[in-house]
Amino acid sequence: MAGAVYGFDDPNFGVITSVKQAILWLRDIMVGADPANEGADAAGSFSTEWMTPLTPSTNIGNFVLQTVSGTNYGRAVFRCNDPIDPVYAAATTPTEEEAAEWRICIEVEYTGNFATEENWNAARIYFGTSSQIQYYAANDPNPGDIERVEVDLSTGLNPGATRTRGQFTPYVEIWDTSNQPTRSKNYNWRISLVERGFVLAIWTIPTVNSGVGGDIVADELAGRTNVLCCVQRPVNPANGNAKVDGKQPVFGLISDGLMAGFSNSLAASDHIDYFILRENDVNASSPRKTLSSPSSGNIYRWNLEWPHPNIQDDFTHVIKIPFGLATDRHLYMEEMDLVCFINAATFVSDQEAEITLYGETDPRTYTACFGPVRYTSYQALPSSGKVVNKTVTGGSRVCILTDGEDFV
Repeated sequence: MAGAVYGFDDPNFGVITSVKQAILWLRDIMVGADPANEGADAAGSFSTEWMTPLTPSTNIGNFVLQTVSGTNYGRAVFRCNDPIDPVYAAATTPTEEEAAEWRICIEVEYTGNFATEENWNAARIYFGTSSQIQYYAANDPNPGDIERVEVDLSTGLNPGATRTRGQFTPYVEIWDTSNQPTRSKNYNWRISLVERGFVLAIWTIPTVNSGVGGDIVADELAGRTNVLCCVQRPVNPANGNAKVDGKQPVFGLISDGLMAGFSNSLAASDHIDYFILRENDVNASSPRKTLSSPSSGNIYRWNLEWPHPNIQDDFTHVIKIPFGLATDRHLYMEEMDLVCFINAATFVSDQEAEITLYGETDPRTYTACFGPVRYTSYQALPSSGKVVNKTVTGGSRVCILTDGEDFV
């Protein structure tokens, strides 16, 4: 199955005027519907059915509307399908499918009419297993409890118990009521889907040279607008094959500024978070954890703020690929090859970087997205009073896989 890449420059999509459009198009892409037929699922084949919707198809496109503790939610649940996961594709029994399955839940908070995008106040994507992310019919005792572990803050395994959102089930937050963008922007985004997972990046023109979360400014540009999420079966660093043996882990990588606030400078808040979505004998994802420093869960520091080395001694550019994630039981040296990091001051957004990995015949292409660039060490010019910049420091720019043998 050939992989696919979609993005803001795809003629099928046109210009995205809001991040809300990206959410709806993400839903359509996942279920194989044509985004041009907004609101009508499967209204014309657009692509592979990468994920199967578990919530019913309705005129609002797989979103089930629920009210929990006075808050309105639209939630759509999807499970992995054969084209996006080799272990699930190889399963031949219900037991094997259960050991391989993983899910996502797209959640939107809204007021008034859900169909009106201006009423959307927050958007999140949750990642979990069948024991965490479930769809309940309207006659369920807890109809708002779409994720019985803790998506809903007021219900769960122990009804009435309140848990912190994200405490057990990881999620990426695109925006919420405290930082929703209030100015129309050009939203850029790309999503790559291959046989072992997907990677999604969202950013804006004003924040393309910022880290996660976008600009920390006291005007209408404020808002969490730079987002990265990647879910994949990791690959063997020797041959590039997806890990389908052993505990068969599914890795997740998130960057949204949620855990440490916003930053448009090289600050520690520009970190990357990770989670282990599942192993074949653990039917639950791990909590979201930071990769800002080495720990029991990771052997290498991954974040955007760390000044990224640029040139190796053979004058090739330094490209880093995440690896070395661990659970409480196992260390995995396999790599998350759907995403890589390069120097943000050297590579600009939409620039392509070619690299040959894993003994592949042809080079693969990674397309640059967002990353922090800081201008420092200003010096005044005596005659004019103007200043000149002496130093440009580049953090890590996010890049996602967009071409190569996966797409043939």
